[in-house]
Amino acid sequence: MLGGPWGDTPTRIAALSELIAQIPDNSIPACNTVNVPAGLVYTQSGNVVNVTTNGQCIPLPTTNNLCEAPRQSSATGISVLTTTNVISSSIGGITIDIPGIPNPFQSFANNFSNSKHCTVNAPAETSSLIINSDVCYDITTVFGDQYQDIPGVTITPPITMALKDTVTSQQVPDCFVTDAATIYDAFTNEVWVNQNGSFVKQQ
Repeated sequence: MLGGPWGDTPTRIAALSELIAQIPDNSIPACNTVNVPAGLVYTQSGNVVNVTTNGQCIPLPTTNNLCEAPRQSSATGISVLTTTNVISSSIGGITIDIPGIPNPFQSFANNFSNSKHCTVNAPAETSSLIINSDVCYDITTVFGDQYQDIPGVTITPPITMALKDTVTSQQVPDCFVTDAATIYDAFTNEVWVNQNGSFVKQQ
């Protein structure tokens, strides 16, 4: 690849292959990263996927499923359930000093990360997938100023939620008889959400 000032003496910048190698590539085989929020960085080694925000706090995504299976061109007949093991979760920017009252914000952090997802027609390799995440989200807009004037509650923006967890996968006979929070069909692209024990298809 040539560049430099206009004229008859172009300067060699680098080989095209070298320039392509410098372009950030956030895609990995195990996860569909096309629509992931900016700031989430994915790497994969074998059956282990690592997801991080590199110490930055990004806006809260609309789903806590950080590794949706890539779309499949045909039905695989494989159903895979993922289970989250929370290593640590913490809320920053909010402190509560009310004796006898548990911290509801910490419960929010635990519940957000501690859930199950199931994939219908999943790729075979996802049945042994392990996903490690170390992420931070800015949740200031989630709570806004609704707790600002409550005695015993001190808010110092930004309000952040830091999570570390490990997600493990296992093949199951039928996603619809699990306790998953959501079900995704990697072939048809359909999604169901668990509402009070019943899976409701999303339009």
